[in-house]
Amino acid sequence: MNIISVTGTKGTTTTTHFLQAALQAATGRPAALISSIGGFDGVKWSDNGGYTTPPAPVVQACVERAQANGCGNLVLELSSIGEKEGRADGLTLDYGVFTNLGPDHVGPNDEHASLEEYYFYKRKIVSRYVHAVLNRDDASYADMVKAAEGGCCERLLSYSAQAGSGADIWAEDIQRTAEGMAFVAVTDAWRVPMTVPMPGVYNVSNALGAMGVIRLMDLDPTAAASAIAETRIAGRSETYRKNGKTAVVDYAHNAISFHAILSEMRIRHPNGKVRILFGVGGGRIERRRGMAEESAKLADVVYVTSDNPRDEDPRMLCQVLQDLIHQYGGTCQVIVDRTAAVRKALEDMDEGDVLILTGKGPETSITINGVSYPYPGDAGLVKAAWGL
Repeated sequence: MNIISVTGTKGTTTTTHFLQAALQAATGRPAALISSIGGFDGVKWSDNGGYTTPPAPVVQACVERAQANGCGNLVLELSSIGEKEGRADGLTLDYGVFTNLGPDHVGPNDEHASLEEYYFYKRKIVSRYVHAVLNRDDASYADMVKAAEGGCCERLLSYSAQAGSGADIWAEDIQRTAEGMAFVAVTDAWRVPMTVPMPGVYNVSNALGAMGVIRLMDLDPTAAASAIAETRIAGRSETYRKNGKTAVVDYAHNAISFHAILSEMRIRHPNGKVRILFGVGGGRIERRRGMAEESAKLADVVYVTSDNPRDEDPRMLCQVLQDLIHQYGGTCQVIVDRTAAVRKALEDMDEGDVLILTGKGPETSITINGVSYPYPGDAGLVKAAWGL
């Protein structure tokens, strides 16, 4: 059974799920998966307890069950903290995808003490790839090539959402559709029309990363593309529409993802207001400034609320975000209770508007002072309000 790792700052969960679906379709065998959304051993789904990469005993147990269940491949979303703590030690990473690199997970109460440490563990993961698929569009591409070639890499393939980039797999004729994106994936061996059911060129890139593995394995790209077209992922650009209004539930929780989704929604909704609702988790101080800046510059209406305040005062967290948004020339409404905030934001919408609900994705709890309290979920609140 092959182990295929996916790592990076953004897009890893989406790429992981695209890849699992593609492998199952192209091989005709179940493909196991371990991601931030959960684990699948070829037969049953299980909860990962909030981890992107769960502790080593959980990972190893899933690998053993997957082998026993006849899986030909296991796709592993491998985080930098997962690598730091040895959660995937002992596994050969037969194939691996690197999506991108940006500042995240760094701070006094976060997973890494510095950017240098965070980048070190990302490079270490890539150095373990036997067959590497690397994003040529990312600024860290050359650095990751060095990491791969200085490690276990026997074959390297690059991918790009830009035609003429010199990548081994690239996208041509990218277009927006009502549900997502359409494009043609091109390699030296094939040209395959593709669609992804989520908006943004960044999701074209995620799909190309998955198709890069399909190319290296010499599997049927048409079957893989058809499976990707049908893959929907909870909390990743999950879109709902009612009476000319659009709500998007997304896990975006830093400046990079805020810029990407806000820019995309500005293009898609030129005649309405772009609204965004978000908070910041306790102990995530490094994310606050970037999210505040992007929302102040790119959104028409901003709602600040709670997002897992943990052991910090949720009112103070909201106040910090409000002050930062004001510093960047924006305004916002503060509604500390997230359920009330989502309902108010939905009520405020006019026809043609889009509301982006960010940060929690598929989560259905809020952590306050070490206790997880039930939360209807952003998607659940949208469905209830709009009778969907």
